[in-house]
Amino acid sequence: MALTIFNIAVTVEATAETTSNPAVSKYYYVVPAPVTVTNAAPLVLAATSFFADTGDAATAFEAVATDNGYRTVYVNGIPQMDDLITLSTTTLTLTPEDGETIDLDLNTPIVLEIVNFDPATTVTVTT
Repeated sequence: MALTIFNIAVTVEATAETTSNPAVSKYYYVVPAPVTVTNAAPLVLAATSFFADTGDAATAFEAVATDNGYRTVYVNGIPQMDDLITLSTTTLTLTPEDGETIDLDLNTPIVLEIVNFDPATTVTVTT
């Protein structure tokens, strides 16, 4: 008897719903005195000198998810370039390039925004 290939025909319908589930943390700092920031004298700010969204003093910064998050620093409402910023859970450091300076006036706001995503997908299969 010859070999026979049997084909099974099944109709399947599937729907998928993905939610990004962003978790946003914001931290606020106001410069208490005019300061000039240089490469040799970067601005190093402790997390404890910031206020959280709740208005309470921050104890640490949320960690940025390596593969699913980002952070943005705003100085006086302007987003800053990535290469100026070094962030850990305990400090935010602004370091301009060699020969560059950043002059910060009294009461200049600095805002750190950290966004981490925890995506989830639900697939429903019907036959």
